[in-house]
Amino acid sequence: MSRSILQAFAAGLFVSAAILASYHFLFKKDKSISFSEAEHVIKEAGYSISKEPMKDQKKEKSKTSAAVTSAKPPLASTKEEKPKIKTYTLQVQSGMTPQDLSDILQKNGIIKDSDEFENYLKAHDLNENIQLGSFVLTSNMSIAQISSTITRN
Repeated sequence: MSRSILQAFAAGLFVSAAILASYHFLFKKDKSISFSEAEHVIKEAGYSISKEPMKDQKKEKSKTSAAVTSAKPPLASTKEEKPKIKTYTLQVQSGMTPQDLSDILQKNGIIKDSDEFENYLKAHDLNENIQLGSFVLTSNMSIAQISSTITRN
């Protein structure tokens, strides 16, 4: 490396540092807020500020929740509630990813956890076997059954 190249590089670093420093000190505003402003924002959001330690608050909450639960009358169940079975027709189109499918199934109540469904497909190497078309799925199907249906295995 020649001396002139090294000097030009050093000059470039110096000019860059000067530009960044001037921007920082001249144009950047302080975004910190005072305690009173923070307190105002917290109260507007519906929260309260307490100076008591958290341990005391937890004890009080457990005491009040115990009082509340003991004051409630026992609920009499006259009808047994059966979970509703949801049916959904999944339309698999070209370009859809397993994540797209799992999100659709979760939004429509067919599966509870989209990540669990995606992990199942990956673990069983079924990501590439998903078929295009319409599939009727229900909420009482297991992940294995849903996977088998949409991969036609």
